[in-house]
Formats: sequence, C-alpha cells, structure tokens
Amino acid sequence: MRIKEVKLYKFNELSDDAKDKAIKKLWDITVANKIITDHGPDCDTFKTAKNYLTELTELREHANDDKDLLDECDDEPDTTDIDSEFLKSLLEDYRIILQKEYEYLTGKPAIIEMIEANDYEFTEDGTLD
Repeated sequence: MRIKEVKLYKFNELSDDAKDKAIKKLWDITVANKIITDHGPDCDTFKTAKNYLTELTELREHANDDKDLLDECDDEPDTTDIDSEFLKSLLEDYRIILQKEYEYLTGKPAIIEMIEANDYEFTEDGTLD
C-alpha cells in the first residue's frame, strides 16, 4: 500500500496562474449545470448539456484510470474537443429555438393574437388606424 499526501488550497490562496488554470477547467461545467437547472428535461438544450456532462465525466474517469496506471497526478484530460462540440450543439439548439419562435411570431395565429390583445382598430380595407 502507498499513501499519498496532497496539500489543498482555497481558491483565494492560489497563485494567479493556478487561479487561471482552475477557472479554465471549471467554467464550462457551470454553464452546463445552469442549463440543467433552468431548462426543462424536454428541452433540447437540457439534453445537450446532460450529454456533455456525461461525456466530460467519462473522459475524466478514463483519464483518472490511466493516471493510476501511469502514476501521473497533475494533468487534467484535454477537453477541448468535447467543449467545442458542446458549444456547437448548444448553438444549434438555440438557433432552432429562435427559428421556431420567429416562425411562430410571424405566423398568422400569432399576428391575430397580437391584434386582438392590443385592440387594434382598422379601416374597412384593413389598414391599421
């Protein structure tokens, strides 16, 4: 058996470089967790964030297994590809949401709803008064 001792620090006790490294490693997780917290499970952005966190967890677990075999302790796995794919997928989800919203807002039912909700009045030929 081997015992390994590790010193742990609070964020404000880290050097500026170590703070930057910590922020770089963790910023994307907060974005995905916020989506899961704020978006419903039927929303595509929720599903995308959930998949991303699953992939990230699997990558880190695999990297930790490899570290145990190789006895390396400080390197984090490169998540650049997963992060990039998450961002692309998330942007596509939002593009689709915006497209659907645009199509709804410019469609006949939404326009009629707005006309009636605002009590618009028209001349006989349909011109807004």
